[in-house]
Amino acid sequence: MKTVVLSGYYGFNNAGDEAILAAILRGLKESQEDLRFIVLSANPERTAREHGVEAYSRFSIWQILQAVWQADLLISGGGSLLQDVTGGFSIPYYLSVVKLAKLLGKRVMFYGQGVGPVERPSSRMLVKRVANSVDLITVRDKESEQLLEELGVYDTEIVVTADPVFQLPCGDKERIQPLLARYDLKGPLIGLSLRQWPEVNTDLELLAGELDSFLERTGGTGVFVAMQYPADLNISKELAGLMKSRVVVVQEELSLDDLLSLFAHLDFMVGMRLHALILALQARVPVAGLSYDPKIDRLLSSFSQYPVASVDGHIYDEHGEKVRIEKGSLQLAEQLWLKWQERDSQKKTIEEKTKELKESSLLDRELALKLLGYSVISASVR
Repeated sequence: MKTVVLSGYYGFNNAGDEAILAAILRGLKESQEDLRFIVLSANPERTAREHGVEAYSRFSIWQILQAVWQADLLISGGGSLLQDVTGGFSIPYYLSVVKLAKLLGKRVMFYGQGVGPVERPSSRMLVKRVANSVDLITVRDKESEQLLEELGVYDTEIVVTADPVFQLPCGDKERIQPLLARYDLKGPLIGLSLRQWPEVNTDLELLAGELDSFLERTGGTGVFVAMQYPADLNISKELAGLMKSRVVVVQEELSLDDLLSLFAHLDFMVGMRLHALILALQARVPVAGLSYDPKIDRLLSSFSQYPVASVDGHIYDEHGEKVRIEKGSLQLAEQLWLKWQERDSQKKTIEEKTKELKESSLLDRELALKLLGYSVISASVR
């Protein structure tokens, strides 16, 4: 039995990263039943219970060494691990685990990662050195490939695939019926996924007013869903308290299957969180993205879309070009209304593109199995 060790942002109550982990594990288990998995997690007990794997503490050097020592393959990712926007610790941490694995003679794969932004000179040099030493890199978008090449990563093959979450099945609509009844959720249902961010936190009243205007025009119910628990729940409650239209804050921390089911009931999603948008798109739900990070722009671009607004004080015109707006005037409601009116035309593009991205994401697991020495026969491997 071969052992796969996974290193990522796991065990932090982030629904997007837990969806990534679930997608990677389910895909590999479906393809090869005799694999053993060890996940480096911030909450090993919970990770082991929810995903049915062994889990070691990502904060214990000894446990990391124990896990990597047993690995036949270290998977780093997916997600946005190689970026220094949220702080300077992420890149050194994840690449130190990779470096340890290479020192121990282990095979390493960057799996469906989104790379960047990488601003610090020390971070850029570290990514270049370590990424050139791994066995294979797959990235979820072309921009990540371009950034790695810009940083000087030429010694390792880079394959553009897709986010692993596109592999997940659509949710069972019946599963979430009790929650819909409990909150008296009736359509049209408009998902709202916001996160803590300096520019957002300082303009909550203005944002609440814009969302109110939009919801009133649609006649819909706003449904706040926390993707990072409890941080997103806190800002959702604060924002909902400022709004006058019908909104509901889902208080519970939902399981992945419950999230998939809930998203399948939505008619529209307004999201800052990348994986709120991905889960909506994967459920064939039209979206409007609020950009705080290039990864949002990249995802929407792949669906021939652009964000409705960005946290740096811009909206986007009909050509997808940024337009600066005056402070105190978000102009968000009108942009959302335009996207709402386009939702039927969005659906064909969403259907076609999600199928394409699912097929691309399957290549990740096939390449991982090849690194483990398994024979893979698939039309998607070229």
